[in-house]
Amino acid sequence: MKPKLVIVVFLVLIFLTNVVCAKGLTIITEEYPPVNFKKEGVIRGSSVEVVREILRRLKQPDNIRMLPWARGYNLLKTQPNIALFSTVRNQERESRFHWVGPLCISRNGFYARKGSGIQINSIEDA
Repeated sequence: MKPKLVIVVFLVLIFLTNVVCAKGLTIITEEYPPVNFKKEGVIRGSSVEVVREILRRLKQPDNIRMLPWARGYNLLKTQPNIALFSTVRNQERESRFHWVGPLCISRNGFYARKGSGIQINSIEDA
């Protein structure tokens, strides 16, 4: 396991120790392959495996549900004992969550066929 991932898992374990002790914790994620996805009715993905390992180490049940992000976020705001993972961190959301650490880091980019004449130098160009 990479050193950064070990640190993140450790921090998540510390945070979730208190949260998971609450009865009936429901952990919600969204469909976002390959990080979170359903295959043959089973929730899978790299982030899901990290969260499952945390739950295993805390001796807690695997109560992960997959919902559309907006529905999961609404439950988080209105119901007790809800945790949400694999949420993109941005300026607007910064103060709305207790951020534990990254489960993954993504980079997005634009590609164009050579000779297409398309040139993107900034987000505004896109």
